[in-house]
Amino acid sequence: MLITTVNNNHLQVNTMDKRDFKTHPHQWSTIVDFGEEHPTIFRPQFKHGDDDARQNAICWEKLVQSLNSMGFGFRSVEKWKMAVGRWKSKVKVKAAQLRIESQKTGGGCLNAAPLTDTEERLMKLIGWKSVTGNSNAELGLVI
Repeated sequence: MLITTVNNNHLQVNTMDKRDFKTHPHQWSTIVDFGEEHPTIFRPQFKHGDDDARQNAICWEKLVQSLNSMGFGFRSVEKWKMAVGRWKSKVKVKAAQLRIESQKTGGGCLNAAPLTDTEERLMKLIGWKSVTGNSNAELGLVI
């Protein structure tokens, strides 16, 4: 974004991007609602075929149109994808911290903040294995 201001007959141009608005919790809930209906939006890009990628782009367009119409601010599809990616990462970190806290010995209460309802629903969509890992032992190759 290009910001231009005029002060005392001097033109100043600032090319720094203005920070996006803070995403409202209702928007996160809408994203998860949409993801439950269209789970492909949370899949990595390399898992899509040509037709799937086209359908995924259409889904993102519909989702972004819905999010932008809520009146909390406007973002492009790419900006929303980046925001959702950052949010998914933060929720996974929060879930991992909860898991680590729950596995500590000594009892007592957890120091980590619990997941919200929306965050719990997001974790169901993206899978808990991203936090817990795969418990299957790797067998390796025998030659």
